[in-house]
Amino acid sequence: MSVAINLLPTRVFFARRVRARRRRWIAACAVMSAAGVLASIAVRASLRDPRGLTLELDRARERLTLATAEGDRVRASLGAAQQRLSAIGGLADRPNWKALLAVIARSRLDRTVIDAVELKKAPPVPVPASAPAGSPPADDGAFIVTIRGRAQGQRDLTALALAFERVGIFDTVRQERLNAVRSQDRELLEFEFSCRLAPRGEKPEVSRER
Repeated sequence: MSVAINLLPTRVFFARRVRARRRRWIAACAVMSAAGVLASIAVRASLRDPRGLTLELDRARERLTLATAEGDRVRASLGAAQQRLSAIGGLADRPNWKALLAVIARSRLDRTVIDAVELKKAPPVPVPASAPAGSPPADDGAFIVTIRGRAQGQRDLTALALAFERVGIFDTVRQERLNAVRSQDRELLEFEFSCRLAPRGEKPEVSRER
């Protein structure tokens, strides 16, 4: 799962989510209230005209069915929103995006260019051989920051990897991809680094892999 970059403060982001959920619930409650009123009107009308009882009840049931379906859609939407909030909430005590991007920008060298930065959940930790049979992989709360860009040479690329290691928030800096390309009659190296953010409460022990 990837999380899009959002430089807004966390409190603003959550406040927007809460307001959006509140609006959905108000809309659903309004629909259900209207269905209840219509059902009441149908009953009163049927008392005056018994021949219309079946027709009015059918209409009331149809409106109640629509209201129930709307409630189901709202609940499904809230469930999806809660999953996203949980994923983002896991970053609460990590560097926020603004600070993280600033760190990456400061790490950039004069002869390198950062083209893209992506954040996603780290894969689950493999089950140790000593664990009981059937034990599920563990989620240690780590995240992977993928950094793509271009460098003018291998020496610049090595210096950039060392700069990422020195920022103190990554416990692994892995070179995932390296391609030689030509741009404006000049040889460049397109690179992709995968940097692992240490789990909460864990002190990074940096290792560089190629």
